[in-house]
Amino acid sequence: MKVALYLRVSTEEQAIRGYSIEAQKEALRDYALKKGWEIAGIYEDAGFSAKDINRPALKRLLKDIEDGKINAVLVWRLDRISRSVGDFSDIVEFFEKHGVIFDSATENIDTSTPSGRALVNVLAVFAQFERESIGERTRLGKLKKVQMGNPALGLPPYGYRIEDGEYKINEAEAEVVRLIFKLCVDNHWGYRKIASHLNEIGLKTRQGGFWNHGSISSILNNPIYAGLIVWNKTKSLRGKVIKRPKSEWIKLKGNFPPIISEELFDLASSRIKERNQRGRSLSSVYPLSGIIRCGLCGMSYSVNRRKERGVVNYFCSSRKGKGSVVCNNRTVNGTKIEKLLVSKLIEITQKEKELILSSFKGENRGEEISKEIKNISTALERIEAKRKKIFELYEDEEINKAILKERLKELESEMALLKSRQEELYLRQDREKNIEHERKLFSKAIDNFSKIINLATPSEKKALIRAIFKSIVVYPEKIDAVFKTGYCLTLTDYEKSIKEKVRPLTEEEQKQIKELVLKGNIRAKAILLSSDGLSSWKIAGILGIHPGRIRYAISEFNKRGVTSLLSDLKPKPPLPWEIKLADIMASNTQISLNKLTEELRKSGYNVSHYMVKAAIRKNKLLNILEA
Repeated sequence: MKVALYLRVSTEEQAIRGYSIEAQKEALRDYALKKGWEIAGIYEDAGFSAKDINRPALKRLLKDIEDGKINAVLVWRLDRISRSVGDFSDIVEFFEKHGVIFDSATENIDTSTPSGRALVNVLAVFAQFERESIGERTRLGKLKKVQMGNPALGLPPYGYRIEDGEYKINEAEAEVVRLIFKLCVDNHWGYRKIASHLNEIGLKTRQGGFWNHGSISSILNNPIYAGLIVWNKTKSLRGKVIKRPKSEWIKLKGNFPPIISEELFDLASSRIKERNQRGRSLSSVYPLSGIIRCGLCGMSYSVNRRKERGVVNYFCSSRKGKGSVVCNNRTVNGTKIEKLLVSKLIEITQKEKELILSSFKGENRGEEISKEIKNISTALERIEAKRKKIFELYEDEEINKAILKERLKELESEMALLKSRQEELYLRQDREKNIEHERKLFSKAIDNFSKIINLATPSEKKALIRAIFKSIVVYPEKIDAVFKTGYCLTLTDYEKSIKEKVRPLTEEEQKQIKELVLKGNIRAKAILLSSDGLSSWKIAGILGIHPGRIRYAISEFNKRGVTSLLSDLKPKPPLPWEIKLADIMASNTQISLNKLTEELRKSGYNVSHYMVKAAIRKNKLLNILEA
């Protein structure tokens, strides 16, 4: 009989219980020789847990059984196959299906007999119970360790070393960690730019390799550098590791020295979140990319650069991707809008400087806090002196043990209150310093803005604008510049620059315009539709005129009145395929969009469903048919 020897041991079992692969192998060989079985193969899964059956040697064993190479499977113990009742039952059923005997060297069970098969299932239940108990004990042990403020003592994160079973700061690495957080917070750099900078200045990882975005991300997102331990973030479900909700996370103060403050870690986290929401905006050289967004739908504005014309446009990414049905905000000429914004910003950053800086909300109690901290330190010294005095009295037998305990308890209670207050004051002091630091940086950026904005490269302009502004919000009639402090400045001059809306009409003008409309005057139609609140884009679609010409007609009317309507606009002539489309629709009003497109393609026109649909939606066909 050809027997397969299956051996498995997890790393934990080998370390704790001594279940080595070699020991199992020797025991199984002896057992097979006594039975007179021929060993057809040895299948080893070293370092694998029994919680699932995703193991290379076990998969190979099952494949060989399917191919008829194996008559029996021998294990040292049943739980070597699996500690899950469901998985174990499936494997035993698989053995029976292929006529394979399953035997254990230490439990003396033979599945060729009914009693052996029954006992196998009973032992499998106990194996699963043991696995779950081990997992629960391990989890509780880790939780207890975390609650005591001790992190897991595996490989320490970059910036720390393990000494006497505790985390200690590795100063050389800690300096690099502080630099990484500084570049993220002060320079607004992302993972890749920070990694590139560290590589350029010759700094290496712990292994002596180059930095990459993954290694930078693991540092900036690890709360351990702020002295915090976060546990219970993930769980295992059906062999997969999934993330738990944040409400289930356990976050505790660690019993080890932090490398950075919690405030700095939180600030870095907000910077990362900001960048994730903006996408790849920082890699672009266009000054407003990443902070300019749509005021109608809230989506970011993207850049469209036409190299052949040297034109840079910003457009709503939602409108571009999903069409004007979702968002109908306008596209802005990047060059013109940047010049307008820069000129206004130079003017307002100096005029409104103090108002903007006043938005930094600080308590302005720096001196008062320092004085209170000093007083608490003095009080703590006095309490310590009292403690020493009480011990001296006790040693001189002037007070008994009961009085000693009572007095020490009072002093410890008083000391705890003072230390708690002192810790609170230290945090407030750090907060005051951070606010003042941010205020100084912001003030410096404003002072330098007007001096270098016109001489700066696009990248420098972008960095300077980002140092001052949180977002630039585009509406059809205005632009809002939102400062990082929350102060909002409305650029009303932008309304004048776009000249898209018609001014209010008088009764006489309305009468004259309606007469011109009845005569077929297209300019008059555009003015009337604009007065009803339609945008130039919608008017252009209805009349078959380019939006730029509609805006020009509105601008001229706002200057010259009804006189400007006498020289009428001429609609853009229809394209050959549009004329053909009109003919097809005139002969068959019930034809579908797919059929229309197919007919046009048969006639030699390379058109898409979208082009046909757009032509119908914009009422171009109606104009053609009326002509």
